[in-house]
Amino acid sequence: MDLKSFPVVEQKPFVWIWADLETPADMNRLPDTASLFSHGTEKLLFGTGTCHVEARSQIVLENLFDQSHISFTHPASLGIRSCEDGPAKACSMLEEPTRLCFHHSLKAFPTPDAMTAFFPEIGSIMGIRSRAELFGVSLVVAAGSEIVSCDEEGHVQDSMGQLAFLHGITPETDTTTHYHFAILRDFATGSEDISEQYASRNRDVIAEDVRVLNVIEPCLDQTRACDEPNFVTDAEAIHVRRRIERLILEEEHLRTSSAD
Repeated sequence: MDLKSFPVVEQKPFVWIWADLETPADMNRLPDTASLFSHGTEKLLFGTGTCHVEARSQIVLENLFDQSHISFTHPASLGIRSCEDGPAKACSMLEEPTRLCFHHSLKAFPTPDAMTAFFPEIGSIMGIRSRAELFGVSLVVAAGSEIVSCDEEGHVQDSMGQLAFLHGITPETDTTTHYHFAILRDFATGSEDISEQYASRNRDVIAEDVRVLNVIEPCLDQTRACDEPNFVTDAEAIHVRRRIERLILEEEHLRTSSAD
């Protein structure tokens, strides 16, 4: 049968497809997602789903790195946060050829009763190591979290568990996007109730984002980028934007050079 075939790489739990039929598959562009599974513990992938966004993929990506929109977009699902609850002003950034990672500083606080039920061995003081990552140009780990037990001074004593929200952003057209999502965790992996609680809230959060993104898209052609105000909390999203812009320019340069 005269069918088109595409190079495919299975990298559990992902399937990567090279969709350019004109050039050979460049495996150097395949992002290394080993860090998601590097702790040697059983991990559960759940809450998978997909939706359609009437907005360009770039603003869908940037939204996932926007630390300041939570109180405005997600007051019903995630609550309203004060400046004290928000991320520290400084975060560390790790930039690799196929990965961009932002680590937020640890903030220790008294362990809530609900967390003790999850982690019986956790101490009276806990903290959350938070990160946001872009793998390649399409896979985002937003609100990646590691729950840790701390001593009275807030120093990390032990890791209790990890939770990661996965987002696969695939452009459909210049102004529409396919949005795939899932959750990954390594604690209470046998509890269906916990899975449903996390999955239900994640669906609500994404639906709130999509409603806002759909409204923003028609306004973008009437705006000027030079008039856009940027603040400290926009740093991660701007880094992501510049990285995508750089990759597009590099690809255009390669295609131009090949044509010559």
